[in-house]
Amino acid sequence: MTARRPCPSAQGPLEGYAAGFDDLFASLAQRRGFREYFTDLTLTNDASPRGPPTKITSTHHHPYWSETRHRWVDVGDLQVGEHLRQPDGTLLTIQTVRNYQYTVITHNLTVNQLHTYYALAGATPVLVHNCNLSDYADSLRAGFNKTDGPFFAAKYTSPSGRTYFGHSGHDLTPAPGGEVDSLVRQFTPEGGRYHAGCAETMCLIQAEAAEGAAGIRGRSFEVVKVRGLNSPPGGAHGTPASPCALVCQPRLQHQGISFEGG
Repeated sequence: MTARRPCPSAQGPLEGYAAGFDDLFASLAQRRGFREYFTDLTLTNDASPRGPPTKITSTHHHPYWSETRHRWVDVGDLQVGEHLRQPDGTLLTIQTVRNYQYTVITHNLTVNQLHTYYALAGATPVLVHNCNLSDYADSLRAGFNKTDGPFFAAKYTSPSGRTYFGHSGHDLTPAPGGEVDSLVRQFTPEGGRYHAGCAETMCLIQAEAAEGAAGIRGRSFEVVKVRGLNSPPGGAHGTPASPCALVCQPRLQHQGISFEGG
């Protein structure tokens, strides 16, 4: 695995994971209906205040850099009106803060004391933390080619608030007999390809593997275009896109998953 900060940056090893304790805790928590505290933030971009708001979900003790206070603040302690800073320097304004409980098991992973990272299996990002879709799309640019892409990057937020990232042209396959496998087979045009390599499908495969069938029923998708490093500033890279209307949109609608059009 490779750790990077913040999303693209310095590399370093993953720190140890106390599997025995964590697995025991997870087992006890599942039996007792353990409820974790979460916080939803609704944010607007100061550079385009009339644009659609962005929603972020995280555990309530997760630290965010507050430009208002000039220090790290647990998300559960943030206030409406505070400013957060994006990697490109633009500011986000907090419009709403919602603290609540949800019955789900969460695991904390420390990567050399970094809050933001992603992990690679070869060239494929398989674990992403605090990386927004724009950062993820940027991480794919170096491997882009005009024949195979990847042409699209997607972010899926599951009902539990967990996020999964995917790109077109991936080589993941749905678990045989699983819900994603059923979707791929059910919503395929006669004589058409399965669209198993779509960015949306990669996200759903990961979500089903991590959370089961319930992890791919509901919540939302975001999709953006990916272009290479030679793409000019202000070009197509990073612009919003829609899941394909012929195959992916019917699959998401069948699962009650919302998405934004590009």
